[in-house]
Amino acid sequence: MTEAGVGEPDATDHHAPEKLLLLTGPKTKDRTTYRLEDGTEVRVAETHNVPDSTGFIVWDAAWCLARHLEKRAAHFADLVGTGTVAELGSGTGLSGLAAARVLPSAKVVLTDLGALLDRLDRNVSLNPSVQHRVSAQELDWNWAPNAIREAAGGLGPVRLVLASDCVWLADQVDAFVSVACALCPDTQRLLICQQRRSRMLEEALWGALEAAGFEDAAPKWSSEDGLIAIRELRRRDKGAAGF
Repeated sequence: MTEAGVGEPDATDHHAPEKLLLLTGPKTKDRTTYRLEDGTEVRVAETHNVPDSTGFIVWDAAWCLARHLEKRAAHFADLVGTGTVAELGSGTGLSGLAAARVLPSAKVVLTDLGALLDRLDRNVSLNPSVQHRVSAQELDWNWAPNAIREAAGGLGPVRLVLASDCVWLADQVDAFVSVACALCPDTQRLLICQQRRSRMLEEALWGALEAAGFEDAAPKWSSEDGLIAIRELRRRDKGAAGF
């Protein structure tokens, strides 16, 4: 990946229709082994062509985030210490499991809808060397605010929140930002990897996060083709936007 400005409008024809990009990772059946640059393996099971579900496959952003965690492992190890890494919308759990691999002192909690917990538990079991530090927990962004805050409080001392391609529709932005605020009330970091899909979605997501008090805590990164962006954010003002 190369350092670049991310999340800014590009110089494309404003009259041209926007492309909606939906790219998954390598198409393999039943089990996929992902190897980090140091040879470390992260194993997850995938199931393709599941109707009305995006949580059973690995998306490009999840693998991109996993590699970013490895590249900046020393930085995130200092940031997290023995605290908790929480992943939002974990899906297969690839990013969170990679975090457990490269941050050996951290506890990792994978969160998603209840229907995905069995799959997450299975994928945790595929990585026995870290499974004692990784767990899966239900977290529905549509729960009442009190329920979300209670769930967030039960995750332990969260120091880093991961999110890879969790938001692909504008209707999801407000719920995502509310959960991010619940998990990052103070000095925690939000590491979000997002594939570029549409200008409207980007403006809605980054605008809502900024309004909620999030600001860049590290240089912005993008893939060489500019399709995937990574931003490390922190709260500027925990009272912003009423969250």
